[in-house]
Amino acid sequence: MAIVAVEHEPSLYNPACSVASQPAMRKSTKKTYWGRARAWVSILLIVPVGIAIILSQPPLPVGSPAQLGYDVLGWACFTLGAMLRWWATLYIGSRKGHKLMVEGPYSLCRNPLYLGTFLITISIGVTLGSLSLVAWMCVVSMLYLKLTLPNEESRLANSFGDSYSNYRESTPLFIPRFSHYRAPETLNVSMAGLKSEMQRMLRWMWVPLLCQILIAMLNHSWWSDYIHVP
Repeated sequence: MAIVAVEHEPSLYNPACSVASQPAMRKSTKKTYWGRARAWVSILLIVPVGIAIILSQPPLPVGSPAQLGYDVLGWACFTLGAMLRWWATLYIGSRKGHKLMVEGPYSLCRNPLYLGTFLITISIGVTLGSLSLVAWMCVVSMLYLKLTLPNEESRLANSFGDSYSNYRESTPLFIPRFSHYRAPETLNVSMAGLKSEMQRMLRWMWVPLLCQILIAMLNHSWWSDYIHVP
């Protein structure tokens, strides 16, 4: 597959781009209040559990085989999530809402960006070795998607009509179906989209480092624990 970097995405349909249909011509529906507030709602739900973890006994002692295993698994989740987000950005780049992507990671599932974000999110709980935090992050992630996906899919259906309906019927929502993978011969990559993803990366690249600092603090002799959260 040949990759071509472009500063601006062509305004007309280009077969070389991984696109299933023409640019959106119909008016999109507006985001709901909860759709706009979903990020803050998720943060407010996660923070209390995070504080409880900080005030509790360390789930696993530093240097133990279990802690090292969780650490490796946490790094794997984070790396896979970051790579998936970058891969999806190569395809969706500044085209979101304008063109329907159906190839590359979008041939595996309809929401590879959200899947990447989910893996990065749960990597926190996995690295800390906290099953409670992992479980709660899964619940919050499902709530986030519940607030987000209906509105987004409604806008896509309104914009792309039958093209999106066919794509929705054949492609899983979240769990990848690797047998459906397909990629274009040539892919135009939006540099603007990559720059936007780089800015987002600056917000979540601190996750592994913060987890390692927190593990060291929880296992230090001067750190007090008040409760026990598994």
